[in-house]
Amino acid sequence: MRWLNAAKEAKATVSYARVMTIRGELESLRELLNTFQQVDASIDWGRAYAATGKEKTRLTREMKRQAAKYGELFSKARQGHDTLNKVLSKYVFRPGITYFATAHVWHFGMMSDVSGFQLKIGDRLIGEGDAVMALVRLASTRELGKVRPCEMCKERWLVALRSIDRFCREECREAFYVKSDEYKPRKAANQRKYREQLKRNGLA
Repeated sequence: MRWLNAAKEAKATVSYARVMTIRGELESLRELLNTFQQVDASIDWGRAYAATGKEKTRLTREMKRQAAKYGELFSKARQGHDTLNKVLSKYVFRPGITYFATAHVWHFGMMSDVSGFQLKIGDRLIGEGDAVMALVRLASTRELGKVRPCEMCKERWLVALRSIDRFCREECREAFYVKSDEYKPRKAANQRKYREQLKRNGLA
């Protein structure tokens, strides 16, 4: 998330675009795999086998249609994986360690060779490949949607750990609710309650 925001602010257009393209491919593949799983779950050959007469004929025909759709989606999913892996093969990673002096700990992991836009966080240099690896890891655990653009400015990225995490900063949160249809009526109601409270306390 920090790399995405830093790359955008630094106008590292080419590097940012490459990472965003990969994120888009991951999103598309996730949607395809979700559909694939739904079709897989809907195929119940046992039900068709247990039926008799016209019901058996109808169910068998339906199961065959579902199986054909399953095969088509499987093929698309395999092609999507192959395409994504081909793009990812352009990044080179190697084992590496970093010592964080402030915490007195060693960090071990796969580090990308320096390429594209770079961001220094603490003692570590974060490159384009590191940003890509982070997105792929999130996709593998079905958490890619947690890194999303701010709902207000649509410019900055944020990590949404909760459903209420929708804005990159307080200014965007306030601007969003000011523009919402509910804002004016709610503000007027709050003002009425405030004036009534002042009257009850003899302050108005």
